Amino acid sequence: RIKDMERDGVQAEIIFGILGAATRLGDHEAAGEMFRIYNDWLVDFCRHYPDRQIGLACLPYGDIGAAVAEIHRVAKMGLRGIELSCSWDMDPMWHPSWEPLWQAVDEVGLPLHFHTFPTMPPSVREKATGLTRRAAMFTSVSGFQMNLINIIAAVIGSAVLERYPNIRISLGESGIGWLPYALDRMDFEWEDRFRDLGLKMKPSDYWKRQCKA
Repeated sequence: RIKDMERDGVQAEIIFGILGAATRLGDHEAAGEMFRIYNDWLVDFCRHYPDRQIGLACLPYGDIGAAVAEIHRVAKMGLRGIELSCSWDMDPMWHPSWEPLWQAVDEVGLPLHFHTFPTMPPSVREKATGLTRRAAMFTSVSGFQMNLINIIAAVIGSAVLERYPNIRISLGESGIGWLPYALDRMDFEWEDRFRDLGLKMKPSDYWKRQCKA
């Protein structure tokens, strides 16, 4: 891998993990154990070239308590970032149930990467056949990046970044073409109808201060 990076002139790489495998398992407890095993392996993999291979720990997303425990565990192990995927079957990011996770992210000081995520259970797509199934897949892979608007709007709108100004957010492998519209829309809605959210800045200012894509 390092030889390939040298050949391509790549100084360092961020290694995204195996979050998508959890949706195929359909078992949150088993997925959590799988992520812990993967994270252990990732620590060893990145140990040889720590400045060039930056691995992101995969967080369980069916159990917030387990995710919090894993955040503290991987931080002590030396990983330099954490990664979370959001599924259709979990609380939305504006829900108060996520508060322990925000506290943990703030405490360890690691950047939190949100990855693109499925918008429907795999079983829905699997019921389709032939070209209908292909059309369903086309729809998913063409539009999943835009679903991250819901994530960043929830994080900003629920005042997470206001309460925790040191949290750093990254949206991975999702492009940036949709961002100008998303930020403009959030600013418009905040100025027009949502000044009561407890935000001291425009949503786009929180993005500029604490987020990357």
